[in-house]
Amino acid sequence: MQAPHLHLITEKLVVFISLFKFSIMKYIEEKLDYLVKKVDELQKGISKSEKIPVTGFNGFITQADAVKKYHVSKDWFWRRRNTGQLPFKKLGSKVYYAEKDLFNLLEDFS
Repeated sequence: MQAPHLHLITEKLVVFISLFKFSIMKYIEEKLDYLVKKVDELQKGISKSEKIPVTGFNGFITQADAVKKYHVSKDWFWRRRNTGQLPFKKLGSKVYYAEKDLFNLLEDFS
């Protein structure tokens, strides 16, 4: 007599597990859709930023970019750094200058 009772419990358990698997799969699908949308937004942002010239990070510019932008030699930058006329930040092998400092210094020389 207990066999039919176990059979009902087993059927309900199977239904519960299948619903649980469905809800987990639905949750994963929603999260993946969200991530795909975010990746698309990032890719669009990157492609847009490649088209728009960026002067630097928070007002800073690399020495290489400053050489091109202001038509001043690397030696000019090196002399100004070593004499303390031009504050700089170094991150790894790259040297960064605040554009406002560069602009002010270049104005003084013109």
